[in-house]
Amino acid sequence: MPGKTLIVVPCYNESQRLDLPAFRRFAVQNRDIGFLMVNDGSTDSTEDILQELAASLPTSFQSLSLAKNSGKAEAVRQGVCRAMESGADIV
Repeated sequence: MPGKTLIVVPCYNESQRLDLPAFRRFAVQNRDIGFLMVNDGSTDSTEDILQELAASLPTSFQSLSLAKNSGKAEAVRQGVCRAMESGADIV
């Protein structure tokens, strides 16, 4: 996703709360903004949902899964590092 804005979204056990239709609508209406969804070692189906979301709209969504829960700050830090490595203009 080089040349665009990436929003890092930390997720931990969010399978029942993520409003996927809202994320998809926003992504379709704002093609210059993407999301890096960071799964912070969830124990529910969050990882599967995020991977499916990234596969459905790969130009708007990326998924990063951490092996174990490290806390929101670490999930955001790792997401920002990954977003910067991907060449995003704004994170």
